[in-house]
Amino acid sequence: GLARHRILPSQRLPAVLRAGGVRPVRLEDVKGDALGRLVEDARPDVVVTLGLNRLLPGALVASGATRWINAHLGDIERHRGAAPVFWALHDGDADVAVSVHLIVEAVD
Repeated sequence: GLARHRILPSQRLPAVLRAGGVRPVRLEDVKGDALGRLVEDARPDVVVTLGLNRLLPGALVASGATRWINAHLGDIERHRGAAPVFWALHDGDADVAVSVHLIVEAVD
């Protein structure tokens, strides 16, 4: 597969997504109009973000037409904040987790 083609780690996920017919999009600013236009044009049932560390505009999340899911490396109950995988290794944890959560309008 992809490993034989010497794809850099930063290029693997987009390559896998494209191979599966999914168009990955990377936005630098989630507060601007670009994200709203993208969602409005695509009208997706689900948007999956990876390691989102920004608050999404409330109106975008509250519309209800699209479910927003974020996958965050690390066990966010044990290692909140930046570099959760580093802290899991530092603390000698036997396992490293991926936390998946539904993004809602309220902040907890």
